[in-house]
Amino acid sequence: MGIWSSLKGQIGRDTGKVVSNLVWKDKHASVYRRAESRKQEMLDLKKKQLETEQENQEQEKLEYLSDKVEDKIQQINNLNISENKNEIVNILNQLSILLRTNPFEDETNDDKQKINNMYSDAILIKYEQVFITYISLYPNDSRVGYYADILKSIKRFRTFKKHRIIFIYLIIIIAIIIPILISELFK
Repeated sequence: MGIWSSLKGQIGRDTGKVVSNLVWKDKHASVYRRAESRKQEMLDLKKKQLETEQENQEQEKLEYLSDKVEDKIQQINNLNISENKNEIVNILNQLSILLRTNPFEDETNDDKQKINNMYSDAILIKYEQVFITYISLYPNDSRVGYYADILKSIKRFRTFKKHRIIFIYLIIIIAIIIPILISELFK
């Protein structure tokens, strides 16, 4: 065997491939890879690994935040409501400050804001509990109206923040419908 045998074999293989490509097209073609495609595959793999690592870090941050918020919620839940007027007023004042410093946020697809809103919800619920106790024990006290106003304003703010997108859509729809109705009336 020599060069001539190898050459005949190679010519036979190449001729066979040409004929089979004419008959079956690319359905059975040999895989041909270039070095650049392997480099690109490696770059894509590294990019996916970085994205996965970033997602894992973000998830860890959310879990850490969630744990911290759960601890704070537990502290709020553990507040004892006494029957002493001054202690109740003190708790209401502290909770109103917490509500103002931890405002409700828009929850549009952000897990961090949803977790923070859980804390604000817990404060609001505890405020309502303390307020109900205060009203039941001291219904004629002059500060009942003040604390009721705080509760109303916080609830309104919460409703607006949580459903802001719905309010915006309603305003847009109303802004579109009113001119149409007015133009129909004056035809």
